[in-house]
Amino acid sequence: MTEFGSSISENGTRNNIKKLELKLTVRKSTNMVLCAEADNDFVDSLFNFLTIPLGSIEDVLKGNSGLGCIDNLYKSVENLDSKWFNTPPPDMNIHRHEKTLKMILLKPDQMISVGELEALSLLKASLTSTSSALTAGLNHMLKNPRDKDVMSNAKKLLCSG
Repeated sequence: MTEFGSSISENGTRNNIKKLELKLTVRKSTNMVLCAEADNDFVDSLFNFLTIPLGSIEDVLKGNSGLGCIDNLYKSVENLDSKWFNTPPPDMNIHRHEKTLKMILLKPDQMISVGELEALSLLKASLTSTSSALTAGLNHMLKNPRDKDVMSNAKKLLCSG
């Protein structure tokens, strides 16, 4: 299993040793991250942040630690239905139109490298964000915040009308 690691350089700065890749799917109109695909290594590393002793304390207190976001996380995992771990069948209707939908609504998939600090930022956003945790946690890493083709097409429509 690949894990995050860090080292302290001679000048005292912290260096991430291993960065893991995420594949992002982003909506063109709002620049919102809709989906992030990752390998098992990233998921394992993210869950490793949740295995600190705070989880044991939370278990003993049965989700009543007084830390709202941690209590909510504990209760949501405790009551998680196993149906959420099943994948949909590959013959669903949405898959027939997937290519067309991607061309119209989504930017090309982006690959980003995620280190320990970015993973912690994503974890924090998932516990505190009131909107999209993926967008909140990864927005600073997105490439091309404005889609040039959409902007140029909009200008052409305005000028010709």
